[in-house]
Parts: sequence; structure tokens; C-alpha cells
Amino acid sequence: MSAIRLLVLGAVRQHGRAHGYMVRNDLEFWGAHEWSNAKPGSIYHALKQLAKQELLTAHTTSPSPDGGPPRTEYELTGTGEEEFLRLLRHALTAIDEKPDVLTSAVGFIVDLPRAEAIALLRARVAALRAWRAEVDAHWSPGGPTAPELGHIGEIMDLWVHTSDSAAAWTEGLITRLEEGRYVMAGEGEREADVLPEGTANPYADGHSHRIEVIAEPAGVRRVRVTLRGTEIADSARPLLLTETGYPDRYYLPPEDVRTAELVESERRTHCPFKGDARYWAPRGTPDHEIAWSYPSPKPLVAAVRDHLCFCESDDVRIEILPN
Repeated sequence: MSAIRLLVLGAVRQHGRAHGYMVRNDLEFWGAHEWSNAKPGSIYHALKQLAKQELLTAHTTSPSPDGGPPRTEYELTGTGEEEFLRLLRHALTAIDEKPDVLTSAVGFIVDLPRAEAIALLRARVAALRAWRAEVDAHWSPGGPTAPELGHIGEIMDLWVHTSDSAAAWTEGLITRLEEGRYVMAGEGEREADVLPEGTANPYADGHSHRIEVIAEPAGVRRVRVTLRGTEIADSARPLLLTETGYPDRYYLPPEDVRTAELVESERRTHCPFKGDARYWAPRGTPDHEIAWSYPSPKPLVAAVRDHLCFCESDDVRIEILPN
């Protein structure tokens, strides 16, 4: 089981409806980028995959005022709610998952009724005790097999101590829940541990807004774009633009785009970090923008001048071909 799946579903669930940057901001606020694989690329990829699996519903919002495309907001479907609870229950009882899985589950344990959470934790203790007994049946410190194992016995000793420690911590949490700690599901209102939209994240890495253009993206040989199945761009010279709050974007030289198939629309937007954007639509459908460009970009992103960036949709497919 991957922790990112539980984390993303849980973060969206707490907001009710959230776009990718809100989810990313919450996970950084929780420190998940330090103790799990919840990195920006993984988060945005997970959102798209969960939507494809119909665990999330994707809603396209109005165009962003800072020069980017419309944002996509996500909310759990009924099946997504079931999957979140299934993953949460599994993570609280499974003893063979990575530590980030249990850490994620503890973060969402208050989303369960108190009695159910206690029962799941008791099942976890029972599994740990059973595993400990199985180890004891074959090995114990100072037992007859210890000399044969030599220093490898230290590994067994580590496992035993880890099991004992995990069981003791779990029993302590059970006690605290039985004493009435925390507001559990169905017990009244509680504050969601999320950042309100627009609130600065005190735990985010680096500066408040970072933007970078990468001339030779690692592992990327070329980028191909198709419109309703027909190739409209194919470039071995893509520029990768990374920016705080947005998924990574590939900007393609106009020479590698079939610009004759596109027409410039009337839409204009301004981004304080990139400049004034123009938008492009398929010829014959001028109101259906599928790409944008910056004819006079800000100095920090000067390399993307006149390059076209496409927005993936039902009609537009962006294929990243690796080296």
C-alpha cells in the first residue's frame, strides 16, 4: 500500500473540495514531504489517477487570474469515501506496511468512530503479539540458536524490540482513546487540520514562490501532443517550467508545433511571475483554448518566450517520452 493514496484522499476529504495546491500545501503543513513520498509530482499524479479511477470527481474552475489555465478542483465520490475508509482501516491493522502508512493512518484516525478505532488498534496489538510469539518459537536472546546466528541474531533482537515497542505504543493509544481523548467521528464538530486557502504555509520549503525553467529535463527525450488523436506538436527541445502551486509544465518551441492548426484567441491574462499570456485554440473553435504562450515573459522565465504550453484535457493528450 502506498501512503500517498491515503494522504491525498484524506486531504481532499477534509476540505470537501480542493485543488492540487491546497492538497500539496496541507501535506507540507503536516510534514508529509519529509516522512512519506508525498512530493509535488506524486501528489498531482495521484489526484489525476484517483480521478481516472472515479474515486475523485474533477471540476474545472474559472481561469486562474495569474496567467495559468483553469484549476481543477477535486472531491471524493461515494466510491472514494469507501476507498479512503478501507485504506485507513487497513493501515491501522497491518503490521507489515512501511512506517509512513501507519503515520498517515494515525493522522486520520479521528475520522473513525471511537469504538471502531479502538477495535482496529486492538487487532493491531493482537497481530504484533502473534508475530512476536512466532519469532519466540524459533529464536530468543540467549537461546540455543543464538550462538549459531552470531551477529545476525542482532537483527532478530531488533525485530523483537520493535514489535514490543509498537505494541506498547498502540496499547497506550487505546488507553487514551478509552479515556475520551480527541473528538472522534460522530462526536461533534472539530477543526480540520488544514490550511485555509490563501494562508501562507509556515512549513513549506524555500521561498514563498519559486519558479524555474529547466532546459534539458532529466529523463525526458521528447514531448508529443495530440489533439483528438492527431499529432499537433512533437519536440525534442522541451523546456520544463516548475512553479510553486502548479504542476510542472512543458513549453515547446513554436517550430515544433503545427501553429497553422491553431488560432490566437482574444483571451489575455497576467501573471506577476511570468508576464502577459496569450491563448491559442484549434482553428475553427476559437473559444476552446488548449495552449498559451508568453511573447514577452519576465526575465526569470525569458527562455519560454513564444514557446507554447498545452493543457491536457479530454481532447488534448500530452505524452512524455523518456530517454
